[in-house]
Amino acid sequence: MKPVVDVQRKTAKRSPGNVSPVGIPVARPVLTAAIIIALATLVTPVFADPNAASTFNQRCAGCHTYGKGIRVGPDLKGVTDRRPRSWLLRFIRSSESVIRSGDPVAQALYQTFHRQKMPDHDLSPQQIEDLLDYFEQGGPGRQAADERDASTATLADVEVGRRLFAGAVRLTSGSQACSSCHRAGDTTWIQGGSLGPNLSRTYWEYKDKTITSLLRHPCFPREPEIAHSDYLTPQESFELKAYLRQVSLSQPNVRRPVNREETDKNASLKSNKQVIP
Repeated sequence: MKPVVDVQRKTAKRSPGNVSPVGIPVARPVLTAAIIIALATLVTPVFADPNAASTFNQRCAGCHTYGKGIRVGPDLKGVTDRRPRSWLLRFIRSSESVIRSGDPVAQALYQTFHRQKMPDHDLSPQQIEDLLDYFEQGGPGRQAADERDASTATLADVEVGRRLFAGAVRLTSGSQACSSCHRAGDTTWIQGGSLGPNLSRTYWEYKDKTITSLLRHPCFPREPEIAHSDYLTPQESFELKAYLRQVSLSQPNVRRPVNREETDKNASLKSNKQVIP
């Protein structure tokens, strides 16, 4: 009797491209797309709550800067590196109580800044945590996710954008997917509705900054978009923009940048486009 492994090796030589070595059909496009989405969840950063910027502007900016030096109080850039988070949580909530407790750091700050006490804040622990996350991620100087140029997108970003466009991944706002009204794709594969214009060449025609501005607003007033202050999250906007750029560069008569990474992205997308899991 021949070993099983020998039978499997021989079978593998005769197997077509989408059949496993033991003769089981394999949905490679689905598996590949699933792997890309899994990678996207690993490489996509989790950004601080967008309300943290408002908290900084309303509660902190009158006395503090971020990276621009001392105002009334200390510059807050790097504060999460200089002080333990547990200490910052207590001090921001009630600096006076920390000073009165005899904490040496709090007392030194009190003396350094001319015995000026920071007002106590009625912020919740979660609001303070969000504010500290905001500082760690660059504070007011951090570029919003949707302001990044689409050329910096990874293959995972493009794949998530494709799924958002098609409705395979639901938008955070609960809005309709782009494909309910628009179409986009290359010359061999295109999907979507026909109520709105074909978006396949939009990125090339309007460029990155204009697309960013357009994606910040719904196409026309409708529910549930008008019930939300943000039609798309900044990250969703960036991922859709990355997908539209990739589609645009696949169109005929479009001069595209010549580099190996872009070539690899196109090849991978074409191999996955038949199935949207």
